[in-house]
Amino acid sequence: MIRPSSIFGMGAMVGPAIGPSLGGWIVDNFSWRLIFFINVPIGILAFMMTLAFIRDPAYIQKPGRGADVISRSCRARSRLRSRCRSRDD
Repeated sequence: MIRPSSIFGMGAMVGPAIGPSLGGWIVDNFSWRLIFFINVPIGILAFMMTLAFIRDPAYIQKPGRGADVISRSCRARSRLRSRCRSRDD
């Protein structure tokens, strides 16, 4: 059975070994802009997989947002009122 730490270790060992050679070959044969077009889909895929598979533990998760919305709206209202009062003075 493959452990996740071994997959991470493979990437940490193989990436620095192959990356500069592959990047140099791409730049020499195509264009340096292609590097960015290769990295954008990989970055989007990594972001989507992070959202899908990595969850916060229960001790980090925030409670419901009901009180949070009420407190933010009250704070915004008080700031607006203070700005309006300072302009009138």
